[in-house]
Amino acid sequence: AKAQTQVLVNGMVEPMTIVEAMKLPESHLWRAAIEKEVQGLIANDTWEEVDERDVARRGRTVLPSRFVLKIKTKEVDGVMVLDKLKARIVAGGHRSRPGFDHFETAAFTASPTAVRTLLALAAASDDELVSYDVAQAYLIASVPEGQEIYMQLPELLGDGGVRAPHLYKGCGSGKGSGKVARLRKMIYGCPESGRRFSEVVMKFFDSLKKDGSSRVRSIVSDRMAYVWRWIDPVTGKEEVLRACLHVDDFLVSVSSPAIKAEFERRMASYFGEGRVTGGEPVDYHLGMRIERDRAKKTVKISQGGFVRKLLEDFGVQEGVKVKDSPLQGGVHLRKAPAGSEPVDHVNYMKLVGSLQWMAITCRPDVSFAAGLLGRYSQCPTDEHWKQAKWCLQYLAGTADLGITYHGSDEVLMDGYDHRNKLIAGVDSDLGGCHDTQKSTSGMVVMLNGGAVSWRSRRQTTLSNATTEAEQGGSVRLRSNYRPRQGQHESGLLG
Repeated sequence: AKAQTQVLVNGMVEPMTIVEAMKLPESHLWRAAIEKEVQGLIANDTWEEVDERDVARRGRTVLPSRFVLKIKTKEVDGVMVLDKLKARIVAGGHRSRPGFDHFETAAFTASPTAVRTLLALAAASDDELVSYDVAQAYLIASVPEGQEIYMQLPELLGDGGVRAPHLYKGCGSGKGSGKVARLRKMIYGCPESGRRFSEVVMKFFDSLKKDGSSRVRSIVSDRMAYVWRWIDPVTGKEEVLRACLHVDDFLVSVSSPAIKAEFERRMASYFGEGRVTGGEPVDYHLGMRIERDRAKKTVKISQGGFVRKLLEDFGVQEGVKVKDSPLQGGVHLRKAPAGSEPVDHVNYMKLVGSLQWMAITCRPDVSFAAGLLGRYSQCPTDEHWKQAKWCLQYLAGTADLGITYHGSDEVLMDGYDHRNKLIAGVDSDLGGCHDTQKSTSGMVVMLNGGAVSWRSRRQTTLSNATTEAEQGGSVRLRSNYRPRQGQHESGLLG
């Protein structure tokens, strides 16, 4: 039997099925979320019903389906709180056969570097930062002509868990009716859904070019990071909009209310009226808290809520026995001897994964620690755990530490003008890894007073001298940053 774990979020149970959801005190909230999802499926003409036996005779795969019910949270005053309840019908894409049921699956999203670059530029230009969300985004993308995707019809329930497909007229006969759904639109869980929706988004931004007063381009390193330049017909001034997309979440900076209104009009026209929500100042994006001070011209990103949840999970109290550095100085970690048993393997990997997520988003200070501890995930020892807990105690004193981007002349004109200029630094140790004798390089790229890109990585070759190790780090900075993340030459900066 499959093990199922109930998840508690803010004191509420996250149900595994809609039968469970209907038995909870907040069942009326789950019902509203389910009905919203079903109404969207009906409005989008998502599938047509076909006979299950005909599909079986032709040897086609029928994907399972189920409702996935999630409790969404957001950070308020450094604490994660309830945001909304969400229901989604999801196909079991794990049953889909590559090369037969699906083909191309690679989807595009903006990198964290592009997101941070957009925020840094918005701070310097005092642009407004807003976010948008496209409801039931994948349903906008159609199944390619000639491709067949079949899915079980969802089990639709009424009060008390009684089967009641008649309550959801237009959403099918229900599971076990002898009918299955042939998808007309992509649905969550299908392997190709992300790619097909990213193609829809790219066509949307291409459509902005049709207006003679517009220029649009994506940056070389990120297909989902765009710059749109538009001539305001009233003032004749060129306005600029920058956008970074993560699936259906748009993070946008606008130079004026006029270009914001025009962008919203075109989004509504392309994706559908009432389908695009948002347009308010952004305060939370992809796990990052975004704090804006227009008077001081600063934008700060941090992850205080995530850090506090991590500390709570591992029983570390904030502000108690804090450490001044992510790792203990003078300690050299080594691999466990052959045949050793790992110590609390699962929790170690959970902690290291959380540190790596923080290092990717807005905590470059733990980047080296996350990389070093991650080398020993296969078989952690007590010594590895000691350093991991040391890092937790460091986080206990720096939960709200983040990156601040500036726009004031006081900061950006200090010594020389470095407004909108990339400033890079690189360093390396010599043979710092005691298991391989290889060196570890660290690099950081600054923009408008804050880091937009960084990396701490063990080198692939041995170095015989400090100069050689540092030169190797400089070469990697040049080769990795310019062509792959070249924000300055090809996109957001220019």
